[in-house]
Amino acid sequence: LLIGYDPLAPNEAALLPTAQYVQLDRKSANFSKALRSLLLEQQIDVVHAHGHIPAWYLAQAHVDGQCRPAALATMHIGMEGTRRWFWQIRAGLRAMDHLTAVSRPLARSYGLLAGRDILLIPNGIDLRPFSGLSPSSLGEQFRFAMMSRLHPAKGHREAVRATERLVRSGLSVELHVAGEGSYGAKLREMAVTRPWLVVAGATNDPMTFLSDKHAFLLPSRREGMPLALAEAMATGLPSIVSDIRSLREMAGDAIIYCRAGSFRSLAKNMRLLMSDEGLCMSLSAASRQRAQAFDIRSIFDQYLHIYRTLVMKRRALGSRAVRHNDEG
Repeated sequence: LLIGYDPLAPNEAALLPTAQYVQLDRKSANFSKALRSLLLEQQIDVVHAHGHIPAWYLAQAHVDGQCRPAALATMHIGMEGTRRWFWQIRAGLRAMDHLTAVSRPLARSYGLLAGRDILLIPNGIDLRPFSGLSPSSLGEQFRFAMMSRLHPAKGHREAVRATERLVRSGLSVELHVAGEGSYGAKLREMAVTRPWLVVAGATNDPMTFLSDKHAFLLPSRREGMPLALAEAMATGLPSIVSDIRSLREMAGDAIIYCRAGSFRSLAKNMRLLMSDEGLCMSLSAASRQRAQAFDIRSIFDQYLHIYRTLVMKRRALGSRAVRHNDEG
């Protein structure tokens, strides 16, 4: 059962028809009551909240008694923009039966807030469709790819400035950007006067988007564990990303790092990739190997174990409560 809490416009989101979907409205006065009723009616054993804010919403819909579902929350991003909810988030995390995080920095920071250790489980992707892909061979034109939410924190502005510097130096290069978000209008405006900037819009087919590119860029100022980078690595694309802790932890020595917020540092490393085919080949092999850590089948097994453990504990608590009531 998938539960959404932010109403979406028609056709804005597509879901696989393998699970029932229920849409609620977190701004409704009876949101917590509706969520609580839904969990009871559906006889849910485990609820998995994705994010620190959903954990707070779930805590507000707490069900007392032996019918209460077990609660698990996963931390995907930092608290930027939500620190005003510090105490609510803290209470929500501490109400969960189990906590996971997709990166070690997130596990550490949220662990301090929750007052306990948080298990590290990275995001996962299905590696099988990517196994037959390989980066495009180097030719006269070098195509860089960016695939992320279109937001100032993702470094699109720096990527455009870096690419522009290479173009002005006489290099044949293109920057292809996929995604949607608040920065999309600005990118489309910049593309009008920059024929080498291709704004592809939203994509639900990363393999096709990445298949004819030579390298991947992610010059973000902050990240959790971006699936787009995992997909690029699985494709074998050599990547240049910001030198921040979560990305260092994710990719190790399999990619190139640039100084966050510096288009000059980014342009220098882009030029390096364009001029060194041997470096591209070695990074491609290292990226494919590193991507094995994000195999969805391994991630699935880890969460399945957590779900089963939580259900067994919850049922054991319910049985003890029943015995206590019988003895009373």
